[in-house]
Amino acid sequence: MMTDVIRHYDLLIGEGNDPVDDPEPLRQYMDGWDGRLFLSALALDGTQDVLEIGVGTGRMALRTALDCRSFTGVDLSPASIERAAQHLSGRANVRLLCADFMTWETTERFNVIYSTLTFMHIADKLGAAQRIALLLKPGGRAVISLDKSQSDVLDYGTRQLRIYPDDPHRMAAHLREAGLFILPMQETEFAYLLTAIREGEDKRWGF
Repeated sequence: MMTDVIRHYDLLIGEGNDPVDDPEPLRQYMDGWDGRLFLSALALDGTQDVLEIGVGTGRMALRTALDCRSFTGVDLSPASIERAAQHLSGRANVRLLCADFMTWETTERFNVIYSTLTFMHIADKLGAAQRIALLLKPGGRAVISLDKSQSDVLDYGTRQLRIYPDDPHRMAAHLREAGLFILPMQETEFAYLLTAIREGEDKRWGF
């Protein structure tokens, strides 16, 4: 499955499909998943270490990397990471990694973790929630944009990609099970926004 996802997004780059280059009407359309409300939920103030799950070509990173101390973006697609590196070149606080979030080995912890239009590619929703909880610093927050569509296929005409639609209430339950506190759910035109907080001191990770 992950091989199919990598191939799909690599092909999109080869086909000239880079969201960073979208015309303004299409950018406004994409805000239906992660616009002003999503950015506000991140609560960035320039002091945080931030992780984006599924950074793609840097569409969101271009809006968030300026407002954090350090920015790390991970993505499965080598072509997407290469393009993101071009868009974000010259930004000293940015690091981009071609890696699978679910298996990426790191000892780092983050103040803010966010993801938009990515969880549809993850079958193990509980595992993803636990992974987020593991990587959050105490007091940190995770913000996830979950597509409202319940289709299990992305249809691009010439090819189809299997996906795993998200139930926001079930995902919230997974995040609670992982030890996080859930703020009231918010909605955009096309997405549910979940914000989860790691409370207090967590001595397991030495903070």
